[in-house]
Amino acid sequence: MAEPLPPRWVAGLWSAPGPFLTAVAAARDARFPRLVAYAPWPVHGLEAAAGHPPSWIGRAALLAVVAGGLGCSAFFYHSSVLEWPINVSGKPYFAPQFWLVPILEAALLTGAVVTFLSCGHACRFLPGQRRHPDPRVTDDQCALLIAVDGERYTEESLSRWLQDHGAERLVYGGGSHG
Repeated sequence: MAEPLPPRWVAGLWSAPGPFLTAVAAARDARFPRLVAYAPWPVHGLEAAAGHPPSWIGRAALLAVVAGGLGCSAFFYHSSVLEWPINVSGKPYFAPQFWLVPILEAALLTGAVVTFLSCGHACRFLPGQRRHPDPRVTDDQCALLIAVDGERYTEESLSRWLQDHGAERLVYGGGSHG
């Protein structure tokens, strides 16, 4: 889940996901406190590189797709068999092959809505909140944000570490570089 940004931090920005993933894995191995990684698109392997468990959103979406398909099927069964059983040209009362497209569409719509709501819940998206270190992070930049500890990790040492790991640009927050 998304957490508020630390009071002081240094962020490295990358335009390619390859070096970004390498830097995230190196930061995890270096055991930096409070790592935050941002990517403007899904980056395969980012969860594993950051050491996060797999997301629960996929399982929620699968359950929603199944529930949407079963709910639509139940609606058609109820309306075609129980409430208004009309025999049209010898067609059986419940013929799922004729309702396949609406059933699939209802399943996909339910899955899409639940995925959207699950992402909003997991990331705590609320209007007006700014949770990224730079406006280009949501456009075309990947960012690795590391909290400044003060005792163990200073802005200068973290800046040097990020540059050594291929950061194209550095952004500072809450500190003297502002």
